[in-house]
Amino acid sequence: MSPKRREVVVPPKVVEHLQSFKPSPEEFDAVKAMLTDLGGDPNLGYKIAFLRDLYRVDVGRFRVHYSITPDHIGVSFIGVY
Repeated sequence: MSPKRREVVVPPKVVEHLQSFKPSPEEFDAVKAMLTDLGGDPNLGYKIAFLRDLYRVDVGRFRVHYSITPDHIGVSFIGVY
């Protein structure tokens, strides 16, 4: 039996921030695919040092920050730095 999938919650402000970097269609599809994958396995990323309960996964030039709860993955940042 596979582990329970979690809902991935991406607030509209996070999507606006992503769009401000003008991702190509391929980059957008890659980020979307990673978010889908995170719903099934939130351990694809790694814990950010010194920040409590915040994880990061890289998708090309984009960084995705998220937190994990028993019910969902909360995305707080998608962008470049």
